[in-house]
Amino acid sequence: MLSRDNTLPIRSFRFKCCAAYQPNEITKLIIAAIQRRTETLELNMLSNFLDMKLASNIFTCMTLTVLKLKHLTILGDIPQINNTISLLKTLHLDSVTFNTHKQIIDFLLFFPILEELQTNKVKVFPLREFVPKTADKIKCLPNLVTAKLSDNKPIPLFLLSRARSLSITLTWTHYFQVPIFYNLTQMELFSNLEGKSWPKKWMWMLEMLQHTPKLQHLIIHEEIENGIENGNDDDDDEDIWEDPKIVPECLSSQLKTYLFKNYRGKKCELQFAEYVMRSSKVLCNMIIHSACSIDLNAKYRMLQKLSVCPRGCKLIFE
Repeated sequence: MLSRDNTLPIRSFRFKCCAAYQPNEITKLIIAAIQRRTETLELNMLSNFLDMKLASNIFTCMTLTVLKLKHLTILGDIPQINNTISLLKTLHLDSVTFNTHKQIIDFLLFFPILEELQTNKVKVFPLREFVPKTADKIKCLPNLVTAKLSDNKPIPLFLLSRARSLSITLTWTHYFQVPIFYNLTQMELFSNLEGKSWPKKWMWMLEMLQHTPKLQHLIIHEEIENGIENGNDDDDDEDIWEDPKIVPECLSSQLKTYLFKNYRGKKCELQFAEYVMRSSKVLCNMIIHSACSIDLNAKYRMLQKLSVCPRGCKLIFE
């Protein structure tokens, strides 16, 4: 490829590293692709480092619109490049490690017209607590349309406050302070706590409703691990639920559909579902998918409890 005519474009370049490659060879190869007006770049570096020389070339590439990074560590400060606006619209990060939370923020903000963000197993090493500054909380990705986060405690939610569609897999027992999601119309929340206790989980979900004034479609997936529903009724008393004094704006005027998957009829699940049904003014359908392991008698009891809840919507129990 290095001998290829520079005037001939390489529209898409996918590279998977192996032990036989030397770092300098890797850098030369990827830079050669970038210089040939690459639009899509996918790098699977198998735990190698992304040096700043290569990073600078990625950041200054004026044709790159799709970037997918996997199994790599980003070292050093994100380069400050003047008079350059990245045209990147799609960014996927899988098993990517940063040195600091500030580095993550600087990295994401380098792509101001980003529309799609997917992250999985993004982490900061060494581990450290992050308390965002007030000035940081006003920063966001202004053009973001969809964001999908999985196992991403380090990703501050304020960066995503302009997204229209948001999917979060909850793997930690707390998140950063919830910002107002001004444009969000669809939200999907997966529980994957793997046995970790989080008594305030349902109150956090309520907080998300309070900060999504335009939300129209809500999907909640309760946890399944290895085909078995995680958690048990003995832990039910640990969960905390309190009806808020003020009904979230989305329930008053926006929410149209609510889908609850892997419903087990636990106390807080019922309280949350009941509150949404009772408080929603324009909700059309509430669809409840019960957990597969629940027997028919238990499902019937669940349906009885849900059926007596005050509601103005159609209840579908499966």
